[in-house]
Amino acid sequence: MTKLYNATSHDQGPFLEKFKELGFEVINPAPKVRAVEATFEAQVAEGKRVASGISPGMNVLVGGAQIIMESIIKELAPKGCRFFTALSERKTNSDGSFVFNLREVSETLFSRMLKEKSMTIKKDKTII
Repeated sequence: MTKLYNATSHDQGPFLEKFKELGFEVINPAPKVRAVEATFEAQVAEGKRVASGISPGMNVLVGGAQIIMESIIKELAPKGCRFFTALSERKTNSDGSFVFNLREVSETLFSRMLKEKSMTIKKDKTII
């Protein structure tokens, strides 16, 4: 069972059994990303804040606001973390609310490229 640290803005609690069926254990289902101002600087800062609480080498579930997710990855990739995303099907109920059905958990393309060494991220966070 692959353990995942939830670094998203979504509560993964309702999906814990489905994650287990897919071979993953979400060790902290509560959302870690807070709502922040819709500016680049605020979102980068939020990504750094979330990343600061994640240990080197962890498997990290990312998703949600693109800049926050990229900031988390930029901070943690040099520390040997791997990154995963939950692929869900979204349906709309008759009342207009959304229902999410978790279908797959996939390692991100960025994480795969690092693992395959088709790109490298240096300690100064430069990507080559």
